[in-house]
This record gives sequence, C-alpha cells and structure tokens, in this order.
Amino acid sequence: MFRSLPSSTLFFLAIIAFLGAVHGQVPATKSATVYVFLHPECVISRYYTLSLRELHERYSPEGIAFVGVFPDQNSTEAERKAFATRFNLPFAMQDDPGLVLTSQLGARITPEVVLVDTTGYVWYRGRVDDRYYKIGGIRARTNEHDLSQALADWRDGLLTEPRFTEAVGCYIQGVPLFGTETPPHGLPEAPNVVAP
Repeated sequence: MFRSLPSSTLFFLAIIAFLGAVHGQVPATKSATVYVFLHPECVISRYYTLSLRELHERYSPEGIAFVGVFPDQNSTEAERKAFATRFNLPFAMQDDPGLVLTSQLGARITPEVVLVDTTGYVWYRGRVDDRYYKIGGIRARTNEHDLSQALADWRDGLLTEPRFTEAVGCYIQGVPLFGTETPPHGLPEAPNVVAP
C-alpha cells in the first residue's frame, strides 16, 4: 500500500515545469491527481478525512485519482497504515522519503492538497476548505469549499481562482515555512487554459 516516489516522477515534473514556463499554456486533460499531504498525529488531518472520502467518491468516476502522501519521517509504516484504516481512506497511500514530492509540489502543511493534471500542471494547492481558519480556530460552518471548487473547475476546463490558498494544520518538518507564493516548480501564475 505504501511506496516510495520513483525517480521517473521527478524527471516528469521537471519536464512539465520547463514546458509550462516556456509555453504558458495549460492543456486540459482527461485525468488528474489530488495529492493529499497527511500526518497520522495531526488532528486537522484527521478532521478532513470525511471530506476527502466524500470528494474521492464524487470525483474519482470523473478521472480524478486521490493519493495520500505521508511526508513525516518520524511516523512508522504501521502508524500510517493504521491511520488509513481507522479513517477508512479509500485511496492509495505513499511515503515521501526525503520530502521529494512534498518539495516539488510546494506542500508545507498537513493537511494540504495539490491538484495536478497528467501534464504536471498544478491547478490548485492549499486547504480543503475554510472551516479551519487558524490553529484552534474552527468556523461553525464552511463558507469556501476550495478543493471541491477546484475539482469542478478542472472538470469544466476553468482556471480556479484563487489558485493557491493557505492551508491550516501541522507543519511538515524539514520544509521551509516561508517562501514565494508559488511552489518551486516554476510554473506560470496565470496561464491560458486550453479547453478539451
């Protein structure tokens, strides 16, 4: 169930970063992946498992895969498997030794989600929704369903705005907390979307 990130993925992401930066266009594709950065001990990661299951159920028939990514170097494989089982997560799980995927996609928090199409273009990165607005601060109801909106926009060939939101949760150890607004892959901020 858990696997390491293959080196071919790094090569793929580097090529996509180059093509996106040079051409500035994002071709709409027929499939995409939501990378969900999780931590077994993070209360907010636990909180969002129900929402993530529901989004997986709704969007996986439309060609969107979900992958749980565990960037924590201190948790054991048994703890990660127990987390997936306890919260009944129906999607694939993988470790991220060396924080390779975490760094490539610009994740800094658990839970944080990144929607990437098959060309490697990042359609959305950030929070699942705005229910948690700060550590220890939770709204009575959700106002912004950010990931759900990004998935609907991807399906319809629209560019999500805002494309990046600030996730609230537990910091990923070994990743810089502050930096540029865009992830380190160098993709353009506002490309032209080519609809299918």
